[in-house]
Amino acid sequence: MLKRIFSEHVAREQASEHTLGNRLGDEAANERRLNFFASLNPAGFRQPKKSVATDAQGRTRGDKKRARRAAAMNKVSEERPEKYRHSVDRRRRASRYK
Repeated sequence: MLKRIFSEHVAREQASEHTLGNRLGDEAANERRLNFFASLNPAGFRQPKKSVATDAQGRTRGDKKRARRAAAMNKVSEERPEKYRHSVDRRRRASRYK
């Protein structure tokens, strides 16, 4: 019975060491965790890039997105005849030019 209780305790402790969301109390547990995850992938893990990805023109995804948005807004923001404007906009323009 004592052997079973000990093995359950060790299994619980190992499960907490192998879960990344748990904080570890001592340095030895941290070392065991590092060794465990290193054994999962001996070739190593992918490191994220230090800089953002750019295309051939040197533009980032955000730059391209902002350019597309500006081009779309220019198409929508054309000048319309007065009769096709919204009533609030017509009143606002009429009061501005008095």
